[in-house]
Amino acid sequence: MLQRLLITGGNTVLYKTRFERSVRQVMRSLLFLAGGCVGLGTGAALAAESSGVFYCCVDASGQKACGDTLPQACFGRGYQIKDSRGIVVREIPPPLTAAELAEQKRERERQLEQAARQKEQARRDRALLSTYGSEQEIDQMRERAEGEIQLAIRDLERKVKETDQSLKDMNEQASADSGEPDKEKKEKDKDKEKDKDAPPPQDPKRKIRDLQAELKFNQELLASKRKEFDSVRVQYEDIKARYREAHSRMSGSSPLSSSTPSSGNQK
Repeated sequence: MLQRLLITGGNTVLYKTRFERSVRQVMRSLLFLAGGCVGLGTGAALAAESSGVFYCCVDASGQKACGDTLPQACFGRGYQIKDSRGIVVREIPPPLTAAELAEQKRERERQLEQAARQKEQARRDRALLSTYGSEQEIDQMRERAEGEIQLAIRDLERKVKETDQSLKDMNEQASADSGEPDKEKKEKDKDKEKDKDAPPPQDPKRKIRDLQAELKFNQELLASKRKEFDSVRVQYEDIKARYREAHSRMSGSSPLSSSTPSSGNQK
């Protein structure tokens, strides 16, 4: 019986040992689960705390005002938004004053005007580049314009010379007629009466006035053509400079180097 007790006692001890082991395993599981829940709760609390933001500004008295919502002292003022660690995550500038709003409006208008000028300049550049293919073409057109003006100048110079000579001849004739003796004049008058079919002689004084007016007109026109000749070279040199600038703007490269101007006809 003792052996049985021993055996029984041994079995009992074994039973108790197994039971205690099972209890200990259950307790460890419960403790693990409880620890996990505590960890999750702590993490959630930390996350909630870290997501909080604060609003801070300097009020009218120069004191710092902060709050989890925007303090009333910060209304109409610039303020900072900080996270829970005090780090500035955003800065809101103060509202613009009336003067600043007016300046902002003027700046927008200046930008619009500049954009309009740039658009117009681009249109002119395209028109200029489509009109002239190269600087050599501009020089050729200048020389052609100068040649046409030179022809007009030479024609006017001829007319001025001829009119001036005719005026001199008429003045000499008028002087000779005024110095003729009365007898010679009467004889000429008799000859004119005999030739009745001949057209009446033109009044010398009227002829002189006409020649003087014609001479003055041609001289003024000649002076104008000479000025036009001088302005043509300046005009086409300006066109060439604008062509280089337009080519530079459209291509995005540096301006074309100035080529040696071709020799034009001289006056």
